[in-house]
Amino acid sequence: SLGRVLLSAMPAEQAAEELSKFELVAHTRFTVTSRRRIEEILVEARTEGFAVNDQELEIGLRAIAVPVRDVVGTTVAAMNVSAQASRVTRRELVEKSLPLLRAAAERLGNQLAPPR
Repeated sequence: SLGRVLLSAMPAEQAAEELSKFELVAHTRFTVTSRRRIEEILVEARTEGFAVNDQELEIGLRAIAVPVRDVVGTTVAAMNVSAQASRVTRRELVEKSLPLLRAAAERLGNQLAPPR
């Protein structure tokens, strides 16, 4: 989820170039290995302002991430929360964790000056 948020902050061409440097390997049966689908996920992350990884790296692990933007709105980092899939559904992860995560990322970002 962190990588998706960071890639979604880049211009689409730059994100595609970065993606082309990596072999897409299925770590679980849920791993997205289609470049086209990943590009769609990046568009969703740009639009929604967050990304979810639902058991794509490890069965039983769900994660949600948001961008951390500095005081001028540039994405400089990402912040995430992970949970056991057996304890929290994807919907619960979004509904309960996203507002808290966004607030924490905003508090952090408000303390970050833009690079000189």
